[in-house]
Amino acid sequence: MESVQEEPDSPSSIDVERAANIYSLLQALEHLEQSFVSGDVTTKEYNEECTELLSLCHIIEEATPNVFEKIAKEYDVKCPLALNRLKRGAPASSTMKQQSSKNNETYLMFELSEHFITLVDALKLGCSLVEEVGTLSLILKYRSQLYPLIHELVASLSCLQKLLSESGNSQAATSALEKLGEWRSKLEKMAAYDKLEETDRRQLAMDTEAAYGALKVSLRMQG
Repeated sequence: MESVQEEPDSPSSIDVERAANIYSLLQALEHLEQSFVSGDVTTKEYNEECTELLSLCHIIEEATPNVFEKIAKEYDVKCPLALNRLKRGAPASSTMKQQSSKNNETYLMFELSEHFITLVDALKLGCSLVEEVGTLSLILKYRSQLYPLIHELVASLSCLQKLLSESGNSQAATSALEKLGEWRSKLEKMAAYDKLEETDRRQLAMDTEAAYGALKVSLRMQG
């Protein structure tokens, strides 16, 4: 009768000392996750300790993939939080920060879309005064104030560019900020009743639409 050979990566093939180390890491990580959830450790303390524990786990997992999950299953170790953190591969605080950043990015892009569309529509309606006043309706009067519109747009672009620069994906936002920032500077130097030349008005409309299109394409590729 042939003897059944154990797989080298099976839990029962791991020596006692190594299995004890894996068990200790699982328990330490489980305890840390519980402490973080209950507020018993600060985010800084949690982040530092979790990063260290995950690094140690990663060294072991490189040699024996999924060994923590196998050990937990084989010996019925109750550590759901630890196993979840191992699957995520990063501290919960890091995941939360990324989600918050994503939410901010979504909000800023929504705000930017409104600013882009409002400015383009105003230019297409033929608006060319820096700050148009007179007998126009309230809505058209507001939309016809080019400087306030482009000022708000550039301010929102600047916020998005800073946010995206953290992940190294700010090229499109930076380019749009530079181009539209030049137009804002030009309008700043003009009097309220000054008019943009027709060629300038058309160029501003083209630059605005191009910047908006490039930014949307860039964000879609990142998502």
